[in-house]
Amino acid sequence: MKTLLLWLCLFLLFLEGYAQNPYESVAQTINTAEFTEYAPTVSADGKTLYFECDSEG
Repeated sequence: MKTLLLWLCLFLLFLEGYAQNPYESVAQTINTAEFTEYAPTVSADGKTLYFECDSEG
């Protein structure tokens, strides 16, 4: 039983490290209430984040 409890505690600590941060606006034109931004994709070099948006243009 102690081993199971230990593994459970370790698992929960592991998950805590992957917890998402609360919603945070990164710029005035991103995360707007007017449009929905979705499908984030990281570039091949890992330096740029692209996303899709339902705005026109």
